[in-house]
Amino acid sequence: MSITSTGDSAVERRLRRRGRISGRGRAVGYTVDEVAEMLRISRNAAYDLIARGEIASVKVGRLLRVPARPFHDKFGETLPD
Repeated sequence: MSITSTGDSAVERRLRRRGRISGRGRAVGYTVDEVAEMLRISRNAAYDLIARGEIASVKVGRLLRVPARPFHDKFGETLPD
């Protein structure tokens, strides 16, 4: 599956403002809400995919984070608008 884009997405712009994009222009990790927005699915659907192991995640304290590299390996390099 591949996600294509013709320009900067709202998520990329928000991550850039927050300083969460690495030197190569890609985020190191995403929140579940950011993943849901990128995949254009509900937040609950994103949590279901994580629970089933279809999306890799890391627990940081009480928070779930989705590592960018495995996410992009599975869903493609670019993000939707």
